[in-house]
Amino acid sequence: MRIPGWSGEGAPPGSLTRRCFIRRSAILGGALAAGSLVFDITGCGEGEARNASAPGVIGADDVLLALSPSAELASGEDAVRDALARVDLGWLGQGDTVLVKIASNSSYAHPSVTAPAAVRAVVAALFDGGAGRVIVGEQSGVQYVRHVADGRRFSSTRECLQKNGLLDAITNSGAEVYCFDDQDYDASFFQATPPDGSHWTRPLMLPTVIREVDHIVVLPRISSHIIAGYTLSHKAAIGWLREDSRNHLHTDAQSFYEKYTEINYVPEIRDRLRLALVYAEKLLLHLGPDEVTAGFPSTIVEANPRIVLASTNLVNIDTVAVGLFVHLNQTTPVPANVHVVYSPDSADFFNRALVSSIVRQDTGIPWGPATAADYTPLTAHAFEQGISHDRALARAWELTGGRPSTIRVVQHGARMDAALRDAIVEHGEGTLVLT
Repeated sequence: MRIPGWSGEGAPPGSLTRRCFIRRSAILGGALAAGSLVFDITGCGEGEARNASAPGVIGADDVLLALSPSAELASGEDAVRDALARVDLGWLGQGDTVLVKIASNSSYAHPSVTAPAAVRAVVAALFDGGAGRVIVGEQSGVQYVRHVADGRRFSSTRECLQKNGLLDAITNSGAEVYCFDDQDYDASFFQATPPDGSHWTRPLMLPTVIREVDHIVVLPRISSHIIAGYTLSHKAAIGWLREDSRNHLHTDAQSFYEKYTEINYVPEIRDRLRLALVYAEKLLLHLGPDEVTAGFPSTIVEANPRIVLASTNLVNIDTVAVGLFVHLNQTTPVPANVHVVYSPDSADFFNRALVSSIVRQDTGIPWGPATAADYTPLTAHAFEQGISHDRALARAWELTGGRPSTIRVVQHGARMDAALRDAIVEHGEGTLVLT
């Protein structure tokens, strides 16, 4: 068993006291015996249990990294509200309409989808800030939901939301449910304006509701992904896509990372995007994107303290979040019942299988390309090696003026484990400055 923050050689790092080491070992050992994992990712140093960050809201391109122990904040909503107190919502005007884009690929519960607590807390904050309407939108993955041009249907996003707990979270918070697959296939989607140098060679079709709102807020999750490697803010944009655009994304897979990144920077979304907030009560590691992917279980890690990241800048928040994900993904033991893990060598195999057979088998509706020659293979990127190896981040920087010299990360709440902090900084290749 590897303890976070300790390589096992010599003494534990200075921030890890003997009492903390014993407590953390008990937490991890007990959790493994119970069939799940719990990570305590705080430093536990004497007199250094909390960050002493300056009060006030974070800057426009800053990333808030908040750790909220359950002993201090009883609920997930409390953890998100505490983080939102450090975020500027001054863009929200009285009576404005806000579209909240969640991540609900399947009918499995969080961390396979956005946590219901994040939806409840964010919607409440938007209404408190003066929003007249809050719309929560999504379309689940093609393995679970189909809505094709000729009118054929398989299941629905609404059914997925009902099963994973997000439907109640949305309706009970006073927001409106807007499932893209419940809308007219032609009239309710528009051809978006691709960014310069776009890799989209076919129309990029997005829901018309995007053009009808004042603001967009996105609520991704932290998860491994059998094809993409990981899913965070940029990849969550696949949920915007109509059926045919999703097919083009996966079929012309040689530019898979670039295409899903570019969705976020079409002007119709970019000009309305105000906030990305990632909240994790749990994380999905090793496989994903769902609790059970391609018939194989993923590793579910409970986070105590809970993790909240927030920023107005998508590429900045993903730069921080992917470093956190990589460290936890690599230092978490693979449970005995997890037989398949993400590998860059198998990413194209699974993508090709999704396109050619899995979707058809699971939904009864064909999805593959017209001919095998229409498929271009996916070459996986080595994102684990650092941000310069991440093609999604690289494309985002191309579209936003270049990689910044520094990204300020404002720590809030409990103090982070030294090993995790060092891993995030190392993965950021000198770009991240933690305060």
